[in-house]
Amino acid sequence: MPALLSQELFQSVADHALQDVMPQMAGMTLTKGETPPNGEIYTVRTVFEGEPQTGLSLCADASVFRRLTQHITGQEQVSIEELADAAKELFNVFCGHVAVDLFHATKQKFRFQVPQFYKGRKIPDGHQCLFELNYCGKEDERVQVIRHAQTAPDLKAPEAHNGKERKHAMPTKLMVVDDSKMVHLEMLKLLEGTDYEVVSFCQDGESAIEEYKRVRPDLVTMDILMPGMDGLEAARDILKEDPSARIVMVSSLAYDDTFNEASQIGTKGFLYKPFSQKTLLEALEKALQDS
Repeated sequence: MPALLSQELFQSVADHALQDVMPQMAGMTLTKGETPPNGEIYTVRTVFEGEPQTGLSLCADASVFRRLTQHITGQEQVSIEELADAAKELFNVFCGHVAVDLFHATKQKFRFQVPQFYKGRKIPDGHQCLFELNYCGKEDERVQVIRHAQTAPDLKAPEAHNGKERKHAMPTKLMVVDDSKMVHLEMLKLLEGTDYEVVSFCQDGESAIEEYKRVRPDLVTMDILMPGMDGLEAARDILKEDPSARIVMVSSLAYDDTFNEASQIGTKGFLYKPFSQKTLLEALEKALQDS
C-alpha cells in the first residue's frame, strides 16, 4: 500500500483544485482566510481509495452552497435536495481535479468514493485532522477544506441518508446519465436555444440501459462515477445491444487509461468536468460526426 502523501503536496493540490473549480461552477472567487465556516454549515466528504487512511471534506456556510445551486440552476429558490445535489457535484469535480493533479505529481492513480452530503460540520468519528484550509468569499462566505485520517484500517465512508450551434432539420435527442440532478439542469441550461433536446435523464447505470432501449436517443452523455453500475459498464452493455449508439463519457477523472478504456469499448468521446457550453457542444458535434 502506498505511503501517506506529504501534507505540502496535498495542500498545494487541494488549494489549486478549489481555486480552479469554484469560479467555474459557483461563480465565486476565494481568497485564503483564517476563519472557518460558522453558523449554518453543510459538509460533503469522501475517501480516497488509493491513499491509505485519508479522507477529504469540504465544509462551507450554507450560503455558499445556495449560491452554487442558484448559479447552476438559474433559479432564486432552491430546495435542500437541489442544494445537496449541487454540493456533491461540486465536490465530485473538485476531488477529480485533486486526483488528476496528484497523478501528475506522483504517477500514482487515485480513486475516490461517491461523495456524501451532511448537515453541519461532519468529520467521521475516529478521524484526526491532518490539515485545514480556510477561504473567504467577497461577501464573507466561508469555505474550509479538511484532510482527515482514520486510525482504523477500514476507511469506508458511512452512507448518508455561447458556442456556435449546429443546425439540424430535427432536434438531436440527448439522454443524460449522471447521478447528479445538477448536471441534468446544467445540460438543459447550456443546450437551450440549440438543436439538441434532452429527452431523458437517468441517475444510475442500470436504469440507463433500460431507458436507452425505450428512448433510442441520438446521443448519450454518460457519467463514469455513479453508485452501483458505473458508466463504463453501462456504456459497454448499451453498445452490446446497439453498436451504433453514440455515447460521450463524462468525468472529472482525466486519466489516460480511462480515455483508452472508453475508446476501446466504442464510445465517441470524453467530456471533462466542469464543462462549458463550448466544450459540451464540441463533444456532441464530434460524436455525431464520428462514423
